[in-house]
Amino acid sequence: MPDWTKKNFEELRDVSPPDTRMQWRFAREALGSPELGVSRFTYEPGARMPWGHRHGVQEEAYVVVGGSGRAKLDDDVV
Repeated sequence: MPDWTKKNFEELRDVSPPDTRMQWRFAREALGSPELGVSRFTYEPGARMPWGHRHGVQEEAYVVVGGSGRAKLDDDVV
C-alpha cells in the first residue's frame, strides 16, 4: 500500500448548510488523517458565511483562487 493518498474534492460529499449558495468539502476523513485539515469552500457571488468561528490552537490558511472576498480576523476585516 502506498504512503500517499490522492483525493479529488469533487468526489467528496458537500456538507454545506442547505440554501446557502455554498459548497463545503472536507478531506480529513477521506485522507485518513486526524491531524491534517484540508478543506475547500466554494461560494457563489454574493454568498456569505452564516456564522463565524474560533479555534483555541489550530491555525488556518485561506487561499482565494478566483473572485474576491472579505474575512473578519479578530477586529480586522481583510
